[in-house]
Amino acid sequence: MKKLILLLVFILVPVSVQAEVIRSFVSDITLESDGSFSVSETIVYDFEDEDRHGIFRFIPTTHWQESEELFKERYLEINNLSVSVDGEEAMFVLSEDMGELGVKIGDPDATISGEHTYLIKYTVQGGLIYYDEGGVDLYWNATGNGWEVPIESALVRVYDPEGIALQEHHCYFGPAGSTEECPSVLGKGAY
Repeated sequence: MKKLILLLVFILVPVSVQAEVIRSFVSDITLESDGSFSVSETIVYDFEDEDRHGIFRFIPTTHWQESEELFKERYLEINNLSVSVDGEEAMFVLSEDMGELGVKIGDPDATISGEHTYLIKYTVQGGLIYYDEGGVDLYWNATGNGWEVPIESALVRVYDPEGIALQEHHCYFGPAGSTEECPSVLGKGAY
């Protein structure tokens, strides 16, 4: 009987965690002529009735890229990080682990509930890949893989004001490594 009770408790815990949800995740990416790109993420996070201190955002800092010698690991540098919640500057703590920059956002002495809008801005160095033939690739995991709650809606916009001119665009969604394509539109000045 102990095993059955333990199993039921284990099954019920994730259901309470799933009460929280990301209503929308919008990532605006602007390509820069120095090979970097700036990112502005607007995350509408609904804690519903749960009292929480804030959220964790895990930003990828490594990328496995195909090369002539199987795969090579590219390292990305994250700079100029700023965070606000509901339009007010927010407290955050950084940590690095296993190819990700962890951003713990919130006040450890206060809790919040309901819906809140997080604005996270940063610059990524090393994310654009230039080829000898003249092509440029941008590989970016816009939402990251560290979320334990569902994302109802995600939108990524890539701006190219410097005319770097990405030749093609592809969008994939799902777990890391997914080849499931998502809708994408090529527009003037944005992808």
